[in-house]
Parts: sequence; structure tokens; C-alpha cells
Amino acid sequence: MEFNFNEKMFWTIRNKIYSFFLKNFIPYDELIESIINKLNLKPNFYILDAGCGPGIFEKKLLEKKITNIKVEAIDISYEIIRIAKQNNPCHNNLSFKVMDLNQKLEFKDRTFDAIVCINVLYLLKNPLNTLLEFYRILKENGKIILTFPKPNFDM
Repeated sequence: MEFNFNEKMFWTIRNKIYSFFLKNFIPYDELIESIINKLNLKPNFYILDAGCGPGIFEKKLLEKKITNIKVEAIDISYEIIRIAKQNNPCHNNLSFKVMDLNQKLEFKDRTFDAIVCINVLYLLKNPLNTLLEFYRILKENGKIILTFPKPNFDM
């Protein structure tokens, strides 16, 4: 995974602003609640949050206290993963990793019960390849939940 300095700096600055914005934006809270409800969570559910940002989805999900939910949260930015860990301290069933969704993901085939990708897919170089990768790592009858910003939405 290689970045030039400018791309790293861009994502670091953008993610700090984005993190603040999401924590204080009510429609985003409603979106997260809607996603959690659509997952129909059960004990021992294994979820990938692809493009986790500051970890707000994880925080809301873990507040539900559903037995043995396990979450892998990945993002391209080291800085945003650091922020996500700060927002979600001390959870044994939660793992944050730096990964690039433009690359093959470091998970075995048929690993996850659900994959959530919130407002990320449109930013990728080749979203179709990423969707194929999601299919590879999703269990049979698993769910993929994708969200996209509204047209003309700008932060």
C-alpha cells in the first residue's frame, strides 16, 4: 500500500474534519440506526465495516450490547484508525486495521455475515473490483449494505 505524501496529508486533515462533522450531524446518527436495524443482528454475527472512518458505526453498534458481535473495521488512513480506536476503547470484539479497499483484502473467503460500506464506494478507484472482493469475503446469504451521499451533498 503506497501513498504519496500529499494523499496521506489530505486524508489525515479531511478525516479530522469529517470525524467532528459526523459526531455532530443528526441525519448521520439516523443513518447508522437504520443500518443497524437492517442488519437483523444475531449473536455471533461477524461484520466488516469497510471504510470505518472515526468509528461511529462501531460505537453505536456496541451500545446495542448484542451477545458476541464481532466487528472488523478498516480504513485507508492511519490517523482515522487512531481516532476510531480512541472513540471505541477497550472492546474485545472490535478490531481496527489500516487497509486499502482498492487492494485485495486480507480476509479469507466467506468470512463475514455482513459488510457495511458507508459513503465510501464512490471514492474508490475501481468500485467494481471492491464489490467483487466483498462478494469473495461475504458468507453465503450474507448482507452487504452500501450507502452513498445524496447528489450535490457537500461538506
